Amino acid sequence: MPPPTAPGGRFVTPPTTSTSDSPVRPATNEVDVDGPLSQPTEPTREADDLPASDGDPISEPNNPTPHRRRIPALVAGVVLIIGGVVAIRAYTERVQAQRNAEAKLATARDTMAEMQRQTAELQAADAELRQTTEDARTTSKLAEADSAEARAALGALEEQRQALQQQMVAADSGRGLQALYNGRMKTCIDGLNRAVNQISVGDASGGASTLGTVQDDCAAAEAAGPSAMPYDFPDPFVLIDGATSYAYATNAGGGNVQLATSTDQKTWRFVGNALPKLPNWVEPSATWAPAVVKLNGNYVLYYSARKKGQNMQCVSVAVAKTPKGPFVDSSTGPLVCQEDQGGSIDPSPFVDLDGTPYLLYKSEGTPVGRSGALWSQQLNPQGTGFAGFPTLLLTGDPGGWDHGVIEGPSMYRDQEGRLWMFYSGAGWSSDQYAVGIAGCPNGPAQPCARANAKPILKTNDRVVGPGGLEAFREADGTPKVVFHAYQPGKVGYPNNRVLVIGTLKLDHDSVSLDY
Repeated sequence: MPPPTAPGGRFVTPPTTSTSDSPVRPATNEVDVDGPLSQPTEPTREADDLPASDGDPISEPNNPTPHRRRIPALVAGVVLIIGGVVAIRAYTERVQAQRNAEAKLATARDTMAEMQRQTAELQAADAELRQTTEDARTTSKLAEADSAEARAALGALEEQRQALQQQMVAADSGRGLQALYNGRMKTCIDGLNRAVNQISVGDASGGASTLGTVQDDCAAAEAAGPSAMPYDFPDPFVLIDGATSYAYATNAGGGNVQLATSTDQKTWRFVGNALPKLPNWVEPSATWAPAVVKLNGNYVLYYSARKKGQNMQCVSVAVAKTPKGPFVDSSTGPLVCQEDQGGSIDPSPFVDLDGTPYLLYKSEGTPVGRSGALWSQQLNPQGTGFAGFPTLLLTGDPGGWDHGVIEGPSMYRDQEGRLWMFYSGAGWSSDQYAVGIAGCPNGPAQPCARANAKPILKTNDRVVGPGGLEAFREADGTPKVVFHAYQPGKVGYPNNRVLVIGTLKLDHDSVSLDY
């Protein structure tokens, strides 16, 4: 094995191994930086004690001087100093790098904060722009709704005007135009023309006022039979408030919810639209079967409506401080809409003897392949929501006179405390439409049963296809009914369904109406 090599390429002789306890003297050719490991046996002479020779150094090979022993120590010190300087420089560089990183991090944080601020400003600007756009869309939708309502009103009045003009042409051959121009038909037609012009320019209230001024002439011209309201006034409902009767009806020439008033129920004055604005979810010109009840000092209106874009019919609610309105519907969706039953229509409120309010309505059935059905559900004290679960009252009878189609429920408790429910059945636009009756002995929240196998009101020589019957009481307690009907020879849409009011008589085994 070759001898070990010292730094600088010098060979180092390994130390001699001793078996004694005395210290080992280092080899003569090995640098002893820290001094000898043992003292010499003889004192060493200093250089000053020896005679000088010619040019010879004062040294001996095997006895190194103190100057030679200081050199390695100095080298080691220099190495340590250099190492310290390098370490200090490395530390300084690390500190500076850390400071640079912290500065960059602070700059990045400031940049991020600025970006977040700019992002927040952009988001706020975007939200403002979205709101502005939505407001513009809402304004546009309201304008479209108003325009659609006006077009529907104009269409209804135009149909009535054309029908009367056709009568004038037919009558001209027998009596001459002069007699007609001097008669009430001309007054009616002139009034209809004026109302059409007013509504076409956005003056709905003026058009309603004009219709009211010529309604007597129109009634005489059309020979309205038992009705004192010559205009199309389907699905009527009458509310008695003080000495005034308020009649509400399905949308037609008078607006979303038509309104007329009377103090004797013989002479009616057309007022106009009780629900001028519809909520956003309701399709314009598709509202019908309104009904009103007074609860906790407010007047609550229920009506049927079609949901936009879904062809689904539902029930909504609106509130006003007076029976004339305007009623306000602030809803964002229906009060009730039995989608699994094909939708809900024909609401009718009923307040029982203990003051508990209920709402009756119909589930459509037909759109989902079912028969129509009638339901009741307890309302909250304000009438704007429900406080109970729905109860199934009655279903259609496919083998009976209604052919499985029943609708328009209305409850009435007679003088003896018995509870009855009127309903309409069969096709509403035909002479088969009629009114039936059911008994509800266990109250408005329990099922009812048919009290008669035949309708109690059907087509006769005075009215055709009567339906939409609602029972009510006069201020003196007299039981009354209101319903609509076609006139003989003028059956089916778009002919008018006129308002008819009669007296209700309920005996132990029979029901009769005087109208």
